[in-house]
Amino acid sequence: MATTPQLSLRPAPAAQASLPDGDAAAAASSLGAPAVVLIHGMASSSERDFEQSGWVRALHEAGRDVVLVDLPGHGTAAGDGGAVGGAAAGEGGAEVPVLDVPELLGHIAAGVAELVAGPVDVLGFSLGSRLAWDLPAAGLDVRRLALVGLAPQEPFGALDPQAFAAVVLEGAAPADPLTGMIAGMVAQPEAGRAERVGLVAALGATPFDPQAAPAVPALVAAGAEDPVAGSPEWAAAVLSAGQTLVVPGDHVGSLLSEEFRAAALAFLA
Repeated sequence: MATTPQLSLRPAPAAQASLPDGDAAAAASSLGAPAVVLIHGMASSSERDFEQSGWVRALHEAGRDVVLVDLPGHGTAAGDGGAVGGAAAGEGGAEVPVLDVPELLGHIAAGVAELVAGPVDVLGFSLGSRLAWDLPAAGLDVRRLALVGLAPQEPFGALDPQAFAAVVLEGAAPADPLTGMIAGMVAQPEAGRAERVGLVAALGATPFDPQAAPAVPALVAAGAEDPVAGSPEWAAAVLSAGQTLVVPGDHVGSLLSEEFRAAALAFLA
């Protein structure tokens, strides 16, 4: 039985932000625009990806309310580092917390609906983009999507979840470079470690399907030097509405690029 995912959703209304006088007109022009839901990448947090990077401030300056999502084991949703209930035994006694991607999407949709009335826009980075892709089908009332760092392939499906749990939770030696690389990403900090292991296992069990394109307009962007996402042209072939964009930078750099920020703000306006 799957464990109820522990999420953290918190609003950051534009009305709480102190906007420079020069931005008053821009804020007024966006009055009534949907709130923007921000979903971070793997082994990161809403604070790191969106608050520290200036994304929240940029959206506030555009007059947009914001909802920040921290995924299980990340940021303000990090647990105490222990295994959660409903776990399966792994190699060497390690435990794999059992999470479920469709249930996680449903909880995100329900949590956003509790905070925001009406449709929303969603901006996702990396793992956040992978989840945002499926949110309209999961029941969230989405107007538009802005996605960056979205890979068309599912790297977590190649992992043995029990062996992966043993590496992260017990310090076992990884059997292959991919396991070692992803384990290195999710092992720290200790708080929320077990939940991150469970999230990786859930993603591997429910691989990303690029053919199941959202039925809403979407901007799909990738960094020109991003080996994870690669070219975004695959999205152009499956989207019924939207556009693709190549921006400067590697995986993280694409989220931080001024080109993506300007394009996303315009697309979501």
